[in-house]
Amino acid sequence: SIQLVYSEGRVEIKPFSTVVDLTKCVSCGKNLAPQEQLNSVSGKLGRLGGLALLCGDCKRQKESVALADGARFLKNT
Repeated sequence: SIQLVYSEGRVEIKPFSTVVDLTKCVSCGKNLAPQEQLNSVSGKLGRLGGLALLCGDCKRQKESVALADGARFLKNT
């Protein structure tokens, strides 16, 4: 079976003995994903590719702020 062993800033994939450095979230600095994976995902997202550089918590926070701003805008129109 394949196992992922996480340590500070990297993940080891066993039994292949492959070690991959993890890229950090550009907003909070949490470990996110390997750079190759982020490149692939951001390429598929096009204009929204920057979202691939955020962890789930930071994405949710930015979505919440955007929704609140949108609600305020609609209330004032």
